[in-house]
Amino acid sequence: MDKRFERSEKIIRQAYLDLLSNKVNSKISVSDICRLAECSRNTFYLHYDSKDHLLESIFDDIIDAVEKSCRPVVKDFNYIGKNESKLFTDQILKAIEEYKTFIKVLLLQEQWHFLQKLADVLLSSSVKEAELLKQTYHLPHLIYFTNGIVGFIRYWLQTNMSLKEAQQQLHEAVNFRFEEQ
Repeated sequence: MDKRFERSEKIIRQAYLDLLSNKVNSKISVSDICRLAECSRNTFYLHYDSKDHLLESIFDDIIDAVEKSCRPVVKDFNYIGKNESKLFTDQILKAIEEYKTFIKVLLLQEQWHFLQKLADVLLSSSVKEAELLKQTYHLPHLIYFTNGIVGFIRYWLQTNMSLKEAQQQLHEAVNFRFEEQ
């Protein structure tokens, strides 16, 4: 890809993020984005069909990164221990970290469908990997697990917790056991 094209795309996305930090999405126009990005409307439309296309494109990049992070850490689900579990969830949080600022803004904008997309990709990736490895899986357990990760991501992004702290807390949550009385 042409470096100028990549640079323009990055500037447009950053301008949109900056606007979303201070303004409701529905009140942002393509002209606002272009003004802040210091680019023409033609440049914007070379990259995106609309403001909604820009938003969906960013969603897709985040979802793709998370999907790639869901690579399996074992060849047999029967051998998932605490270390393998931590490695798996650490990969996911690292992918989220790359887009942390934008995701925080999305949550402030109440873009809840993004969280549903995130849960869906975690679930479909888990099912796909289980089927590729010819492993049996319990769908309700995967639904519970993947939605729990999304809930934790939301919690993490609402705090000032570092990536390392978030990874440790998620690991502890995943491996939590109730003590018998």
